[in-house]
Amino acid sequence: MESNRPAKLSASIYFWVTTSLLLALLWPSIFNTFPLVYWDTGTYLNSSFTGQVPVDRPVFYGLFLAVIRALIETTTGSQSGTLWAASIAQSGIAAFLILVALPTAKVRFVLPAVLLSTAPWYASQLMPDIFSGTLALSIFLMTFRWGRLSAWHRRLIPPILILSIIVHLSHLAIAALTLVCLVSFKYLRSEKPPSIQSRGLLFTSACCVLACLLILVTNRTLAGRFFLSEGGHVFLLGRVMGTGVLKPLLDEKCEVEGYALCPYKDYFANHDHNEFIWNDDSPLPKIGGWEGSRTEAWRIIRGAVYHYPLRSAAATLEASIKQLLHFEIGDGLEEPYSDAKNVYKQIRDRYPKSFDAFMVSRQQKGNLLPTVRAWNWIYFSVFILTLGLIGWATFRHGTLEETPFAYFAVLFVIANAIVCATLSGPNPRYQARAIWVLVLAGTALLNEILKIRKNLRNST
Repeated sequence: MESNRPAKLSASIYFWVTTSLLLALLWPSIFNTFPLVYWDTGTYLNSSFTGQVPVDRPVFYGLFLAVIRALIETTTGSQSGTLWAASIAQSGIAAFLILVALPTAKVRFVLPAVLLSTAPWYASQLMPDIFSGTLALSIFLMTFRWGRLSAWHRRLIPPILILSIIVHLSHLAIAALTLVCLVSFKYLRSEKPPSIQSRGLLFTSACCVLACLLILVTNRTLAGRFFLSEGGHVFLLGRVMGTGVLKPLLDEKCEVEGYALCPYKDYFANHDHNEFIWNDDSPLPKIGGWEGSRTEAWRIIRGAVYHYPLRSAAATLEASIKQLLHFEIGDGLEEPYSDAKNVYKQIRDRYPKSFDAFMVSRQQKGNLLPTVRAWNWIYFSVFILTLGLIGWATFRHGTLEETPFAYFAVLFVIANAIVCATLSGPNPRYQARAIWVLVLAGTALLNEILKIRKNLRNST
């Protein structure tokens, strides 16, 4: 069976490469002196203790944190280090997939590629965002390289794919859209790309179905009923507002339809969708909040699509294009979290032994922003260079062994932009958490081109 280790590496060197890659993924948290946190981290920390399904997100990342905490407590008898262990665990998953996806890339390419990508910022953050990239790599490895994977890789990667799907609800839609495109490329084109493997497609599709069933069954067990999302209607209602359709709908249809938002229609001329969803003084609590607004929200969403189909479609297309090119790190890292924020309270109350370390971290002192700004310029430059490399390689060299990886990465990034823009609206964080896969694909392509040129020089 073909090994997936980087070429000609001994076991000891492979160990140090893996360790170095893990440290590269963790460098932002090491620099920060504490794992990075986000506004939503508090919700996940809480659900990891209570087992309750949050109204606005899946419970599975919270359960992931709970498993890590249980392992640490069993091993050490203390919760100390649990948050670091969670960051290390998700970084380890990403490192494993990176080394499987780049089996022939030279060591000197792998580490710079990771360091020059956005991956470390999300691997270091106590959020499910790193799993956007592991979702992409898992799908790619299963659909394009299933026949080349070792037996133990075939056992490990499908569970990672399922985990990557269930920790964030948008991942189910992104995976489904990606698979639809891959099936179309394989079976509907007259010139069939041999690199997409039928058995891998079948197993990947099965993983998506299992992930969907797991979400439904887990929610039934913990919350008492089957559902995919408790808060999807709120995000979609916010998206309708973001398209600019909600205000005209209320202006023109309130007399006939009598929507619950009609008394508040002037609000939507002066506020954005994030304020509507998250601010306590928005109309949302007045029409029932997250749980009580479900029926009315869906009625408004259907009305918007029915009465303004072209405008809704055009706004979604525009948002998808904006999302595709709009990415940067730093969301949630700009300023310290006050004692009124849930993430502050959860670390203070749930992890008292880690609280002092959290308070003296660079993020909590408000000292991360200059670093973030500097790296954003680097990431954008690397992104442009990567796109240029893929385009040049296609024009100059045609189809290479790593070309499918590059094309798949482009497809996944587009699918990510479409789904995120459609379900929630453009946000630089949504694309930044996935764009690093494109950098890895460009690295693999660059390595192959350099090997070809070296062989040509040697042959002459």
